[in-house]
Amino acid sequence: MCHAASASDVGTLKLMPAETVPGAIVMQWDGGIARPMADVIRAAFKDHLGRGSRVVFRINSDGGSVAEGERVIDVLREIRRTHRLETVVERGSRCGSMCVFVYLQGEHRVAALSSLWLFHEVSLHDPNTRQITRLDRPAWERLVATYFGPAGVSEEWTERMKPRTVKSDFWQTGSDLANEGAGIFHAVLGNQRERLIAEREQPKALPVPPPRVAERAPSPPSLTPEPAQPMAISWETKACLELDGDRGIYVSAPCKR
Repeated sequence: MCHAASASDVGTLKLMPAETVPGAIVMQWDGGIARPMADVIRAAFKDHLGRGSRVVFRINSDGGSVAEGERVIDVLREIRRTHRLETVVERGSRCGSMCVFVYLQGEHRVAALSSLWLFHEVSLHDPNTRQITRLDRPAWERLVATYFGPAGVSEEWTERMKPRTVKSDFWQTGSDLANEGAGIFHAVLGNQRERLIAEREQPKALPVPPPRVAERAPSPPSLTPEPAQPMAISWETKACLELDGDRGIYVSAPCKR
């Protein structure tokens, strides 16, 4: 953790839907602890006071600014005056460095066995190279003395943990902390969680058309012969030959009866 953080280190706050936990304001912080984290949390809390008497604060962070972290702690303590504060580190989430001291503000604290935790001394970084330039052991000892005891963290575990953080990163899983009786959290989330499957939307039934009345097939053509129609009969007039004396040839002429 460092005393200052750049704007790029700032995490984000997500306000979960009201139905996530009935009767509670559920916030999710992802990312670094840096300004304006405290102001963002305070504003979100004030804007949703009517949701209930509990605040569930989920955090997934590798730490950040000590100064901003302590401002966040002040805001969480303000919330505790009127609401029950629960802090949560979910399955697969991390809580390292300054995040641990923020998390300890929960009156009821929940963490997953599969969560990951980091304990180490306060560090100062070069703003350009991001490399550690100095470790501040006294600053870290002050944070431990200020926040571990009042939160109920085990003194025995704390004394076992301290030597492992000298110029070192000391990593623990939620399972490790539970087995050691560290007292960092009060309840655990197991490693298995049911997968919820959304119900498939049933296709809308198409409207059923009214039954069709069977149409009668056209009658086949009648085979009954039609009555005979009167016919006009023309009779060919029979022609005979007759001598045309003037021309000396035979020509057609009506036959003489």
